[in-house]
Amino acid sequence: MSLLISRHDAVADEHVVVGGFAHLAEALPAPDAPDSHNRLLLLPMTLRAHGIDSSLEIFTCQRPVKFFSDGPFTGFVGDGWVYGQALLNEADFVGDESESPLSALASFAYEHVLAPSLPLNGMNLARCWNYLPDINGLENNLERYRWFNIGRHAAFARHGRLPHRAAAHAVPAACALGVGGNKVGISFLGVDGALTAIENGNQISAYDYPHDYGPKAPMFSRAVRTSISGAPCLFVSGTASITGHQTMHKGDVTAQTDLAIDHIEHLLAQLIEPFSASNSYVKAYVRYPEDCDDVLDVLRTRWPQVMERGKLSVLIADICRNDLDVEIELCCGLLAATK
Repeated sequence: MSLLISRHDAVADEHVVVGGFAHLAEALPAPDAPDSHNRLLLLPMTLRAHGIDSSLEIFTCQRPVKFFSDGPFTGFVGDGWVYGQALLNEADFVGDESESPLSALASFAYEHVLAPSLPLNGMNLARCWNYLPDINGLENNLERYRWFNIGRHAAFARHGRLPHRAAAHAVPAACALGVGGNKVGISFLGVDGALTAIENGNQISAYDYPHDYGPKAPMFSRAVRTSISGAPCLFVSGTASITGHQTMHKGDVTAQTDLAIDHIEHLLAQLIEPFSASNSYVKAYVRYPEDCDDVLDVLRTRWPQVMERGKLSVLIADICRNDLDVEIELCCGLLAATK
């Protein structure tokens, strides 16, 4: 595989870092010059790691890679992939009466991501990560995550990428989490392989959610199967305790974790490839620090091999619905060997 995900202390000597997520601001090393192959394009998110050394997760590859800069995004292009990310300040976006600065920011950012030239440069948008300050807060009587969805939806619509107007694979896997600070972090991965969107029959597709969850639906698939330079991989979106479109097990983080794992296993069971949690990089976001041990207990019981070194991050973050307390995502086929 030409692109791998690992912890910061498990990078092979012949690999270079091309991007990733620094979940503790103090963990950020100083970046090299923009033209350096070793430049660290890391998002300093004020998420907190729990119990394990997972403050820095990174994408690595072997040379050669090419640096790019397009609008707010910087990143690298490698053999069969492009990875880019941006930190944006809401104060730089002024909306009219019908939108918020966050909506305008999301529209602007995804307009760049979906552009046919740079940064995707003809590759397929497989995965997006979105980190929003105060994701559950209200702005003009509407939850901020719902404002974000309005802007993201507008960009997909302008590019003819709504799932009912184009192939369903036009919608990437994604997550959206609440973080501290005052900047929005958006990161994306484009690949050269064709995309196959995978939905869960036990959940309504996110892009079909009713207006109970906002004027515009979220733009993501439950999972996306694809390949990078011919090597298969799978991205499972942030998955939570939702059946149909309704939140289940409110206030019970153990039951919510169990149901999220049930949903992920249902997605994995649809595939012919031997993808599983045991050969994946797993990330669990937990709303309340005091719930982390309960989430880890469920993971230890259901997916014991995930507890091995280098396969799991547990992070404190707000979930995109205020009645959800845990969300789990997987990256399959890119896991680097641990040292």
